[in-house]
Amino acid sequence: MVNSAGKKVRWARKCPDRFKYRILKLISRRWGGSMQYRLDKLAQYIRGWMGYFRLSEYYRPIPLLDQWICRRIRCCFLKQWRKPKARFKNLVRLGVDKINAAKIAASSKGYYRLSKTYANRH
Repeated sequence: MVNSAGKKVRWARKCPDRFKYRILKLISRRWGGSMQYRLDKLAQYIRGWMGYFRLSEYYRPIPLLDQWICRRIRCCFLKQWRKPKARFKNLVRLGVDKINAAKIAASSKGYYRLSKTYANRH
């Protein structure tokens, strides 16, 4: 899109980095707030950010940022379900088949690595 001066709107180089840093602070796994509160604050921030940058024609990093945010949220849920029994029960409740839920629940991998598994993307 072209602004009133006839120039295209561009993102600053540090803009995606600042965005990711702010998202990390909003959905930190260490933060003790409720998940609903964190997701509400995250949605509010993303709506504001997208409203500000909707004038830009540069959309290439947005799908990558979206994938990263979804993975961070899955990671937060896995950390919240610390016990294998809780992980299994909640994954089955979300629609993961029992075999894959058991594999994830019994895994000794870290939260971030587990959040990338296919069965956890439901």
